[in-house]
Amino acid sequence: KSKEEKRSLAYSIVSQVVNKQWEIIDLILPMTNDKDRLNYCWSQAASEILGILETGKDAGFTTLGDPSIFSTFGYILEQVKKLNPETQVEVIPGISAINSIAARIGQPLVQGEENLVIIPALKDIHLEELNGIFDNLVLVKAGGQVERIIEWVDSQTKPLNTFLVSRCGFEDEVCTDNLKSIASRDLDYLSTVIIKSKKEGSD
Repeated sequence: KSKEEKRSLAYSIVSQVVNKQWEIIDLILPMTNDKDRLNYCWSQAASEILGILETGKDAGFTTLGDPSIFSTFGYILEQVKKLNPETQVEVIPGISAINSIAARIGQPLVQGEENLVIIPALKDIHLEELNGIFDNLVLVKAGGQVERIIEWVDSQTKPLNTFLVSRCGFEDEVCTDNLKSIASRDLDYLSTVIIKSKKEGSD
């Protein structure tokens, strides 16, 4: 979880479907741009995990979506291997937000010879650098950047289809193919925008 006082979102999901009395260890993994603090927290988390393994127990690290796509798991795995290269790790793939959202809106992510670009839509995003080089663009972590994305879409000369899904699968999910309709809303960090080039003959 990102803060001591918060509950792990990943655990809140897992606990609804797993009927076992697990020993739960909360790892504090903050959302910050402070590299030194991040490295310290990742190292501390890895040490806690290794401490459990050294007692002869197995440990599982739960994460949202897929552990190979924008997941803290990758950093934890790197630190675990750094501290003990002999640690046996099994990575179980999950369904990423990107795949879930494509299914939710009923749109393929990529077809035929099309290309696909996936980037985090953070404050330093430079969308203008992507002009004309993509067929399908996925912007993750887009909750605070919708107005900038709309401006960029409006500046494009070729027609585009846009979709946004925020908190996919939760009760308060937001799903729209009209970004301007939610431009002024305070959207969650867990928001993804998919932008697709319109095909000839499509509406």
